[in-house]
Amino acid sequence: MQKITLLFFTFYGLSLGLWAQNISGKILDEKKQPISSATVALLQAKDSALLEMQVTENDGTFTFSKMATNKYFLAVSALNFKESYGEVFEHN
Repeated sequence: MQKITLLFFTFYGLSLGLWAQNISGKILDEKKQPISSATVALLQAKDSALLEMQVTENDGTFTFSKMATNKYFLAVSALNFKESYGEVFEHN
């Protein structure tokens, strides 16, 4: 089975006068090619509670919008790939 690589980005955007906090990334295979239709789960670090799930776009990208400041980790799965877990990260 191939391995999944997670490129992780966080960014902040201005929306309706409030700061919207987004978590974004891109899922790639071992050859650095995007993986479309991979499932990305956003989990709360303290208890592994599932907060939201996304399916990646054709270019391997995903975005979780308007996230609160907290600690999270990501679980990524795709057909024919070994499941992968991101490290715990703090979203400020």
